[in-house]
Amino acid sequence: MQFADKLAFRLESLFNKISWSSGFEHPGESVIREALNENEKATVNWLKKNYDKFEDLIYCLPHLPKKYHKKWLFEIMKLGLKNKDLHINDGAVRGLEILGGRRAIKILKTYVPDKSWLDECVEIVINNLESDLSYGNSI
Repeated sequence: MQFADKLAFRLESLFNKISWSSGFEHPGESVIREALNENEKATVNWLKKNYDKFEDLIYCLPHLPKKYHKKWLFEIMKLGLKNKDLHINDGAVRGLEILGGRRAIKILKTYVPDKSWLDECVEIVINNLESDLSYGNSI
């Protein structure tokens, strides 16, 4: 079994059994960390192609250790923000809020309002992140 197939199999078994819940670490997070440590390039490629394969996967990604808060993670959040699934959009907004900084604000400003509850949420997150920057709380 190839690396990507093993990763997909392990994550599928976890995400089909256990839903992500705010404030709690999902077991999938440790699988993703292990995969990144074993083969970061292959894991990132798989995540970019499959970030929406499991509804809750995108919620787990911003909880990775800071050493993984790289360009690829922001790219996945940007993809999630443009996804047709509102749940994936929400995960991307929450993720960008956690990641913070100018890059997150720039991505959030690309959001196209669709008259859903998420429109107001995006505005609030942008305002909060901009306030953090003005007070020097985030880079």
